[in-house]
Amino acid sequence: RAPQADFEIGLSNYNFRRHEDAAAALTAHLQKYEAMPQDSQPAGKNQEGIMPPAETLPLARYYLGLTYQQQRKFPEAIAVWQEFLQKYPSHSQWSEAQRQIIETELLIAETHFEEKRYDDARAAWEQFLSSRPLDPRAPEIMRRIGDTFERQERFQDAIAQWKRAVSKYPQTDPASQAQFDIGRLLETKLLRVQDAYDAYKLVTWGAHASAAQERMNEMQAKNLEVLTERVFRSNE
Repeated sequence: RAPQADFEIGLSNYNFRRHEDAAAALTAHLQKYEAMPQDSQPAGKNQEGIMPPAETLPLARYYLGLTYQQQRKFPEAIAVWQEFLQKYPSHSQWSEAQRQIIETELLIAETHFEEKRYDDARAAWEQFLSSRPLDPRAPEIMRRIGDTFERQERFQDAIAQWKRAVSKYPQTDPASQAQFDIGRLLETKLLRVQDAYDAYKLVTWGAHASAAQERMNEMQAKNLEVLTERVFRSNE
């Protein structure tokens, strides 16, 4: 019963969010049993329903990755899961381990962004787009790269990035927001009012179309107010 008991200690610690203890127990289990020859690890539970190392080892490695992820030790988590994929290609958790690697790559970028390491966030997102161009989150990631430039007050670079997002992923909601944000920066940061109006005018789809129309209406009303005031003063 020792292999299953060792594994269950680590799993229990994980479930109770005792991540340091979980990592230590799961690592010890892997180090103790992974060196055993495969032919000495019987597959399937015995008559008492106890799992042998052949069954506990993949799960230990999978949960060790989750433990590292919870500890924000992202490179370690990815390394553990990559070895899982290599060692256990037919395991039922193989696809989930692959998914966790992808999610952790995004967590790395998101953490950099939250902690204001914008160059690192941008590099992580760009690497993700390069290695996983078909991921359905690619349009939003490409838009958020523009956000890193805005946070650094590199407004022209942000606009250029958002234009790339609009061009590559037209008619998507991220492209709608990107086109709206182009207008917002032109209006509020670069003070190019006519260019901002023209940028808002291009937002004809997606979640930000109505917001763009509102901004155009407000800009038109403000311009009319200024013109009316000028006419009043000339007749005065």
